[in-house]
Amino acid sequence: MRRTKRICSLVTLIASLMFIACVAQAVTPVSPPFYDSFDNYALGENKHQPPWQTLFDGISAEVSDFTSAHWPRSDGKSLELKGSAGWARMEYVKLASLPDVLSYEATVYLGGGDIHVGFMRKEGTQGPMNDFFRFRNTGLITWEGASGTNLGEWNPGDIYRVRADIDGPSQTADVYLFNVITGGWAYKLDVAAYWPREPAHNLLDQFGISAGGLGAASSVYVDDVLIIPEPATLLLLGLGGLALLRRRRN
Repeated sequence: MRRTKRICSLVTLIASLMFIACVAQAVTPVSPPFYDSFDNYALGENKHQPPWQTLFDGISAEVSDFTSAHWPRSDGKSLELKGSAGWARMEYVKLASLPDVLSYEATVYLGGGDIHVGFMRKEGTQGPMNDFFRFRNTGLITWEGASGTNLGEWNPGDIYRVRADIDGPSQTADVYLFNVITGGWAYKLDVAAYWPREPAHNLLDQFGISAGGLGAASSVYVDDVLIIPEPATLLLLGLGGLALLRRRRN
């Protein structure tokens, strides 16, 4: 009897440790600089693949080898998100540190609907976002900081490289858009940003991508996500020359 109890206790302990390890792995924050090309993930469902986590579980999040004339398969894999009109799909990474000056970049292939790239959090059934690019289902592109800024228009099938340089002390951001297909680009300097960081409300510690919700079904492919603490150190990807194109990989 005692032996049976000991075995049960041991099994329970092992199960508990395994659960704790899985939870710890799933919520381990990343420290900038952070870069992800999604090439190291297996094709298919992306759930529970650290460091990415699911904030809202819309239709799907899947590592894809989708290809098109401007999104060639030889460039590797990307992350595809699909959300319904009533429920978004949000995937994010949690940051371990929050420097006063922070930059992020990402390349997005826009399938349609309402798409967000930037910082996000979860409050009940809502997913408020801060300091993010929004590709609206009306066809407008806006930067959503402490106030909204119009950056132009977009169409399904467009591919954009987005970049935001956020300056905490001045509560401003420089934001940039580059259209990979047309070569056109737009920028706005010193637009309003959320700052100082408020842990109870506007904490900028979860960077992610969202598709769907807000009355519009949506899909997006995401690649080459980069988060770094200082704009001056943007060496891997930038707004000039070949760095704007998706990096060739073997």
